[in-house]
Amino acid sequence: MAQGSGRTPIVRLPVNTKVDVNAVRNDPRWMVFKETFDKYGHYMPAVPNWTAIRTVTGEGFNRILAQCDADVPTELKALNEQVKIELSGQNALSASQQ
Repeated sequence: MAQGSGRTPIVRLPVNTKVDVNAVRNDPRWMVFKETFDKYGHYMPAVPNWTAIRTVTGEGFNRILAQCDADVPTELKALNEQVKIELSGQNALSASQQ
């Protein structure tokens, strides 16, 4: 986790919920991440074919970045729908999204 290396570590929270991440890291940024994760984190099902999702999202972001006058909110909504269609086809769409 790069602790003590002088480099910013990848953020990984302890699996053991009794471990105080702030006591271990002594860095308030870790608590911000932990609090955000505790409040907003949720389970996502495994995606059987990640390559298809990567392709759809890559093409969507390329379309946005290639057009200086792109309507970003509209493009993101369209991309979201494409990803939902792909996830639904893989039976991996979250029940809350169906």
